Amino acid sequence: MKRVKANLGKIEIDKKYDLKEAISLVKDLSNAKFDETIEIHIKTGCDPKDSEQNIRGYVNLPHGSGRNSKIAVFAQAGDTQKAETAGADYVGATDLIDRVSKGWIDFDIAISTPEMMGNVSKIGKELGTRGLMPSPRNGTVVDSGGLESAIKQCKSGRAIYKLDSNSNIHSVVGKASFDDSKIEENTKDLINTINSSRPSKLKGDFLINIHLASTMGPSVKLDIDTIID
Repeated sequence: MKRVKANLGKIEIDKKYDLKEAISLVKDLSNAKFDETIEIHIKTGCDPKDSEQNIRGYVNLPHGSGRNSKIAVFAQAGDTQKAETAGADYVGATDLIDRVSKGWIDFDIAISTPEMMGNVSKIGKELGTRGLMPSPRNGTVVDSGGLESAIKQCKSGRAIYKLDSNSNIHSVVGKASFDDSKIEENTKDLINTINSSRPSKLKGDFLINIHLASTMGPSVKLDIDTIID
């Protein structure tokens, strides 16, 4: 509690910080006993009940996310070796689907080939509630030719984003141990990619406010104009 109060005293709640200043401050406030993740939280003007405004996608961060994500791949026998060689932690077909249907989910990202999606849909409830359902829009439904590349990109630091039920988007842009310049480039890439996906039907502001924070630290409001290209 003492650390939390001390951290809160270092920020101006109503101030909009330029990106460089915000990164420096967030890293300074990242003083837990582990390498905290640097997170981005975006309030949008989108209506999550409108399918055309329910945006989602991914960004291959130029400097990675710093996370060591566990990846499960649903693929037929012919692609099993390819997925394992590319670094997938778990690979399978109906056997892997059966494990998930019984409550086992020890992975962070799920990838599927198109041929397997009919079967994977049977565990849609288990995957969907955790935001793990493979989707072409997330780059996690890929054919055999793109399987290796997708796995390596997810392993090296792909940031997946999607609108939640409160019109917010949450994602990651690195670790507190990253150089400031790397967090800055990752953040700009992510936000500008999201900004480019503005729904055509949306009236009014798209990105209403953006906050940067570490896992255990308070959030810092960003000046959007210092980020958008």
